[in-house]
Amino acid sequence: MSRRADGAMQLLGYEQRRSSKDSDRNSGAQQDVCRLLRILERAGYSANANDVEAAYRDYSASLCAEWLHLDDDDERLLCVLLARLVPVTTAITAAETVGIVQADSSGRLFIPLPQPVVDALQLRAGAQLVFEHAGQSLRVTPLRHAPGEIA
Repeated sequence: MSRRADGAMQLLGYEQRRSSKDSDRNSGAQQDVCRLLRILERAGYSANANDVEAAYRDYSASLCAEWLHLDDDDERLLCVLLARLVPVTTAITAAETVGIVQADSSGRLFIPLPQPVVDALQLRAGAQLVFEHAGQSLRVTPLRHAPGEIA
């Protein structure tokens, strides 16, 4: 499977409006969405499960079907998804990325994340973060789990 040339993870989203029917998932579709998310991740992309489902429903509808059986070829499925998902751009200014080290009442240090960063990373309470330290740099990446997977 091909991977993004720059090696970075690109967040993708789906722009078309969803109907109320799109929120009705059967277990087969949930398993398919999990597979599609894994395909995207292996190729260096990240997307919301709802966006992936909506994009694949759109593809299926373009072929007069509600939900097509997934192809065995991951590369072909990646092409289907990349044709329908668009890069999500987040404008975070330098001022919004500055974190001030603080201490709680017991003296433990923490850095509160600015809301634009929380929004851009699609974080929720209880999200697990991966910290990578290199020299004077710290890279923070959300640990993503498949929908329904227990963290």
